[in-house]
Amino acid sequence: MMNTNHTTQTIMDIETVIQALAKKFGNDVISTQESQEFIKTLGQDPSKYYLDLRARFRVGHGKLCFANIVQSGYVVPTNVPENVFVQESDKDIEKRLNSRFNALNVMSRATAKGINRALIISGPPGLGKSWGVERAAEELCPGFEQIKGYIRPTGLYKTLYKNRHKGCLVVFDDIDSLFNDENSLNLLKAACDSTDVRRLSWLSSAIMEDDDGEEIPSSFVFEGSIIFITNLDFQQQIDRGSKLSPHFEALMSRSHVLSLGIKNKRDYIIRIKQVFAAGMLSDVLSQEQKTEIVDFLEENAANMRELSLRMVKKLADLMMMDQEGWKDLASITCMKNS
Repeated sequence: MMNTNHTTQTIMDIETVIQALAKKFGNDVISTQESQEFIKTLGQDPSKYYLDLRARFRVGHGKLCFANIVQSGYVVPTNVPENVFVQESDKDIEKRLNSRFNALNVMSRATAKGINRALIISGPPGLGKSWGVERAAEELCPGFEQIKGYIRPTGLYKTLYKNRHKGCLVVFDDIDSLFNDENSLNLLKAACDSTDVRRLSWLSSAIMEDDDGEEIPSSFVFEGSIIFITNLDFQQQIDRGSKLSPHFEALMSRSHVLSLGIKNKRDYIIRIKQVFAAGMLSDVLSQEQKTEIVDFLEENAANMRELSLRMVKKLADLMMMDQEGWKDLASITCMKNS
């Protein structure tokens, strides 16, 4: 039965719960049961936070530790009175997101130059992952190949063969099929390996040909670079213990991994503000109109179908259609249960 000494009608978001746990336990390794009992004292249902906490802070079977909370992008509260739980300020969140997206730019450029062999970028859709990668790739590797949609293992082998030389870059953008197929994962592990020679093989009686009708060999050395852009949280997939977990662990071991750390509605709104400030839609919207769109998103965040840059563009389109009635149009077309 839930402890009623600290009951509250407010449901805490995950960041607030993490702050409370970090303040309570510091660097100690605790059991999942201990964390659940403490969450109950906050008047919250532990089951709502279990998977998220396990994905981020698991250090062993049934064990959690918040010692890495600073590296995870959160601020450990200090000198805070009891029963007061500190959340990041907007400036803290902005600084954290700036740091993550700056890392995206630096690491994408390094991969496009061939300095880095493989980069995994994970984060929610529609907040600028692809745009940042594409900008770096177009500048530094203009002949790069970007794959979106669906790809079979044979198509993957052909793509890697085509881009096998030094200076080549392949960007796999939101292709979940890559990570659901063991053959594809085995090829990717070989392509991203840290060994001096990365040799890929496809030993089959069937003959594969390239776009010019030339036969593709059953084995070749890959010297290119790869960037994966995905909405999947690989660590969460590993912690869930799926049959593909060993492949995910191996792929992460062979790649640089960047999680953009956007976890809640507040993060989404601040990221949208950042992109607006950087000039998004400045050619069609005034600053006043941008502010109006952001205010609308903040006021209706809980009811929007999604919080993303795509939604911002939709709202801008509606504003251009009807500057007086665009909010009514948005309520009809962009909100849940409309």
